[in-house]
Amino acid sequence: MSLITRIVDKFHFIEKLPKKVANPLLKLIIISDDLFWKFRILLTTLIIGKKNKVGKALSELKDTGFTIIPKIYSENQISKIKEECIRQLDGLPFDKLNTGELVPNLVLENGLRVEKLEGSIKLKGLHKINLFFKKIGRDFSTNFISLVYHLSSSKPFLVYNVTHDGSFKHPAIPEPCNTKMIAGKTHVDMSLHQLRACLVLDDINKENGPTVLYKNSMNLNLIKQNHLNLFLEQFKFKPNEGGGHLVNENKLKFLEEKVDKIYATAKKGDLILMDLKTAHLASTLGVGQRHLLWYYYH
Repeated sequence: MSLITRIVDKFHFIEKLPKKVANPLLKLIIISDDLFWKFRILLTTLIIGKKNKVGKALSELKDTGFTIIPKIYSENQISKIKEECIRQLDGLPFDKLNTGELVPNLVLENGLRVEKLEGSIKLKGLHKINLFFKKIGRDFSTNFISLVYHLSSSKPFLVYNVTHDGSFKHPAIPEPCNTKMIAGKTHVDMSLHQLRACLVLDDINKENGPTVLYKNSMNLNLIKQNHLNLFLEQFKFKPNEGGGHLVNENKLKFLEEKVDKIYATAKKGDLILMDLKTAHLASTLGVGQRHLLWYYYH
């Protein structure tokens, strides 16, 4: 979580203001955060340049809301990470999962939290369970990008996600994925700039369900309405028209017709990064498997 977000979260006085006062105040905070974010990235890229992987990543995040750092981990390292993730699946209480129904938040004794749909599962909080996972996502490049983005050295909250068409034989998720996906509707996650990343554990192509982002959508006025409404809801105000977390049908139609889509296809070992103000969704898996290790910054 960014330093600015942590500070704003403590502005409890906003809840006591009339909405007609809170509305422009929250809009001003969003604008100020955006300007300061652009300044930080501009200053950083002027100092270190745009040709190295850190400068290039920051510049692309500013311009599109999305970037990929290739081969941040070697193939051998990725194999070990994937093996350890699957080992955590092996230890799950299968009797509480093998129901074919949604499991929204199963908390395990070791602190892991499990979210499950048919053919798709998330293990949340892997960085808490052992030293192996604790070291992941703490390389210099990722830490530096996070520092510029969030003005803090917060370490990632790790979430392993696997989705499959029946080809991944495991008792935790024996059934294939249906048409529903966890985070499968177009949505916006944050009002202020915040980063999310995922480490690709197997090659991702259009067939096995990449994340889809709408290029530079965070700068569209119709999506800025969502940013403001998320903020209003955070401070317990009734949102304005136009939707908050979810992008409504009218806006989705505009995005589909007018805005370029980015399919976050990538190779094993790549690191995908996106700005959470960007409109995005998890696309439906067609064939194969998708194994990702997400970095959340809380």
